[in-house]
Amino acid sequence: MRKFFLALSVTAMLFAAGCEKSPGNGTDIRVPEQVLSAFNGMYPDAVDVEWSARGTYWVASFDDAEQTRSAAAAERSEAWYDSAGKWYMTEQDTVRDRLPAAVEEAFAGSAYADWKIDDIDVIRRDGVAVIYVIEVEGVSDGVHREVDLYYSEDGVLVKEVVDSDDDYSGYIPSRPASSVREAVEQKYPGAKITDVEEDDGVIEVEIVDADRIFRELYFSLGMEWLLTKTEMKYSALPEKIRTALESSEYGNMRVDDIDHYLRASGEEYYIFELDSRDDDISVKVTADGTVSRASDDDMDLPMEGGGVSGDFIREFVSGKYPGAVIKEIDEDDGYIKAEILHDGLEKEVYFNGKPEWVRTEWDVRYGMLPDAVKNTLAGWREIDDITYVETPDAVYYEAEVEENDRDRIVRVLPDGTLMQ
Repeated sequence: MRKFFLALSVTAMLFAAGCEKSPGNGTDIRVPEQVLSAFNGMYPDAVDVEWSARGTYWVASFDDAEQTRSAAAAERSEAWYDSAGKWYMTEQDTVRDRLPAAVEEAFAGSAYADWKIDDIDVIRRDGVAVIYVIEVEGVSDGVHREVDLYYSEDGVLVKEVVDSDDDYSGYIPSRPASSVREAVEQKYPGAKITDVEEDDGVIEVEIVDADRIFRELYFSLGMEWLLTKTEMKYSALPEKIRTALESSEYGNMRVDDIDHYLRASGEEYYIFELDSRDDDISVKVTADGTVSRASDDDMDLPMEGGGVSGDFIREFVSGKYPGAVIKEIDEDDGYIKAEILHDGLEKEVYFNGKPEWVRTEWDVRYGMLPDAVKNTLAGWREIDDITYVETPDAVYYEAEVEENDRDRIVRVLPDGTLMQ
């Protein structure tokens, strides 16, 4: 289990007889009686209990006596309560051998199957589905990354987070799942709720439906359904949609991402993010097969990056890119991505799960490259997708090239130096 401590947190050992705790450093805290009562009722076999105050929550870290007696693998747990004794979440260490078969199968078939597993946690929350988090580390495109993969019990990947802050507190639903369950059931019978967030007058509910498809639902505060967004695989598209795109002027472009939109107005369509050598574009294909360039309104979501992360992102963008307009905030391959318009250019600003700024990138044409960069790239016959990248440590050009009949990503500094 991940260990994280807020600067003002105070940890304490639980005395067997009472509610006063001492961490052994001369500081005593008192856990509310109703919190202790709720915890003891839920976990009567808990041993080696330590309490900490984290924000507005009381958190008990403990072992299970039965597991200890049976010499089972150590599975330290943390249970989260508010001051009234209401339980919100329990996170527990586990091992790969104890993963549900569906989760093991999904992970083994993922792009991260060969990466090193650092940690596995089980997250249980009030009113929502159980989630398994597999923390892995490895190298992708020459960059070392740590990624948290969130799976439902039936093996559906519901979230991917790069370089998280080792803190599940943000995964506690901000609105009770019981208040949205009926609305979800009416729209998607048999669906399992995996998360609920309320912000800016809109409720976002993440579900795994009866067909094991992950979807994002948006409701008004009055629980009126507004929109469903579903990420799609190309192979899962209706044949009519595939044919429409392939026979259009965009048919030869590479598909990077696909989202299906279903709005309360009855409008249904697919948004394709497409890559080419000169530009990345978004294309809309309606249910009847009509193909057109997508507008900002087509991709608009009722809630875009609310909460702590959204506030951080908006503050960062306004400071680093004065005058920039944020068009959309969304998740992308484990990162939080803000699409902005700045100095007449469309830029993508990426943040990890801490959140921290990771990089900003935008497309550039070959003719705009410095001569030194052109000279370096001249060693490759086929060059696609040239991007200018800013990071906290460097700026460089990134290009996709063809080498020995395989695609490769190369990075070149402005002075023409090829990065390793």
